[in-house]
Order: sequence, then structure tokens, then C-alpha cells
Amino acid sequence: MSILTIKDTDFTRANFSITPNPAKDSLIIHYDCKQAENASIKVFDLNGREVASLFDNECVKKHELRWNIHSTLPNGIYFVTLQTDTVFESIKLILE
Repeated sequence: MSILTIKDTDFTRANFSITPNPAKDSLIIHYDCKQAENASIKVFDLNGREVASLFDNECVKKHELRWNIHSTLPNGIYFVTLQTDTVFESIKLILE
């Protein structure tokens, strides 16, 4: 039997949140890159299809991304992902 160990330093957590959630007309995505690196924020539907790409650029510090969703996507459940060189996080988003 082998044991897999993962060091805490292998992963970095970003300060990544969405307000409000559930959302109706617009929302704010908060994220913080701890170091200068490429970052992307994408939205996926429940079938795993990318339905929106909100950010794809270098990230250096704290950011707030405002998104008017009312005219973009129908009501439902989506996943918003933040991916950098060192981070991959996903948040469930409910659109009402």
C-alpha cells in the first residue's frame, strides 16, 4: 500500500468570491492574485460548455470585475472558474 502526500505549499488559494450569489442583474467577482501571473475567469454551464470568458490577462493584485449578466445568460446554475499558473478555483453561481 502506498500513501499519497500533498504539501500545503503545492497549492495556492486565491481570494475568490462572487457577490451577490444568487444574482439577478449584475454581480461583482472579487479575486486576488498573490503574484504576477496570467489569469482567466470563465463561466461554464452545467454541461461543461464555456458560455462566457470574462478575463484573460495578467493579474498582479486584488481586482473587482463587474458583470451585467441580465442580458447575457438565461436563469440557471453556472460555474465561474478562476485559473492562474498556480490556482484553479470554481464557484457555483445561481442566476435568478
